Amino acid sequence: MTTVVVTGLARDRAAAVAQGAAGPHVTVTTSSDYDGAVALQAGEADYYIGICQSGAGGALAFAIGLVGSKRARTVARAGRPLDEQEVETALADGVVAFGVALDQVDTAVAAIVRAIGDRPR
Repeated sequence: MTTVVVTGLARDRAAAVAQGAAGPHVTVTTSSDYDGAVALQAGEADYYIGICQSGAGGALAFAIGLVGSKRARTVARAGRPLDEQEVETALADGVVAFGVALDQVDTAVAAIVRAIGDRPR
């Protein structure tokens, strides 16, 4: 089972979107930014989706601090739609923490969770 933790602004809405996109092998939880990043670092969560106004700063600050900048990436910036290939590339690069802008939640979170669910286990 793969666990995705959703944090930040509108995390309940984002978690509902994520659960709607999650396949049978993906569990979605919500948490504060800090607790989500700690869960990711400790191996209690496999992936982290953080949401803030820009998709960069607050969305990923704790995750970058705990798992490193190479394992975190903003994939949906404010005003710029998600490029689904960017998610695939990030996953292939070992990224486990994704930053999403608040205005991209409905489309980006679903795409990220689908891509995670499609990965081989």
